[in-house]
Order: sequence, then structure tokens, then C-alpha cells
Amino acid sequence: MFAGFGKVAAGVLDTLAAIAMAVVVALMVFLIFARFANISVVGIFEIVSLFAMVSYMLGAAIASRRHQHLVVDWLDQKLTDPRKRAIQQFVVALCSALAMAMFAYWSYRMLAWGIKRPQFTPSFGIPMWVPQMSLMVGSVCCLIYALRDAVNSAVAIRNSSKGV
Repeated sequence: MFAGFGKVAAGVLDTLAAIAMAVVVALMVFLIFARFANISVVGIFEIVSLFAMVSYMLGAAIASRRHQHLVVDWLDQKLTDPRKRAIQQFVVALCSALAMAMFAYWSYRMLAWGIKRPQFTPSFGIPMWVPQMSLMVGSVCCLIYALRDAVNSAVAIRNSSKGV
């Protein structure tokens, strides 16, 4: 059941990230053309920044899902015992989950503040909670993947103690 949901969620994340990056690239190309053609364009940087923020946060979630985020794997490479390696991965996953939980809480507080005291971008009047929402989505996705890693490493510890 969860595997099917995970594949759908991964597809949605990948698609949204691709769309966000395509919008960023297209608008930046347009801005270059507009500058070359001496066309005045007001406020496009607001849209570019919004989609860039979305692409950054979705990219972080995708990297977390694929285990491609920044890692220091020196100790992981030195450990040859599967149980010790699983314990080390569990500790790393717990630290990551704790950091992501704090980031998700901070993002929630910032989003709640942005909704309670709304501010808007100068050109298009986009509410500031819109880009803040991308922080919330990204942090929650990363938290979910960190918890997944903690569960998987806990299972690996249990299986290594049973000799599986």
C-alpha cells in the first residue's frame, strides 16, 4: 500500500520540480531577451524567485528521497560489520529527523506568521506565504524521508541481530 503511494508521491515531486525549473529557465531566457530588446519588464524577478524557491525545496526533498543529499560517509566506509553500520545509519537518520523536525516547526511558525500578518510582493502583490509554503512542503517531505530512513535502519539493526 505504502509503496504505491510512495511512487505516486515521488512522481508528483519530480513533476513539480521539473515544472518549477522549466518556469525559472523560461523566465530567465525571457528576461535576457527583454533586456537585449530593451523591453521593460516589471516584477518578473518575483515570479522567478518564487519558482526558484519551489524548485530548491522540492530538489531537497528529491535528494532526500534518493539518498543523494550531502553526507559524510567516511565512518560508513570504515565500518565492515553490518550491525555496526546499521547502528551508525540509525544514529544519522535520527539526527537528520531531529534537524528536519526543527526545520518543519520553524517553517510552520514562519508560514503561520505570514498568514496572520500578510505581506505582499511589490509588483504583483503575491502573498509572502506562497513562497513560505514551499519551505513547509520541503521540510515536511524531508522529515518524512528522514523518518523512513530511521525505520529502515532500525529494521536493519533488528535483522542483523537475528543473523538475517
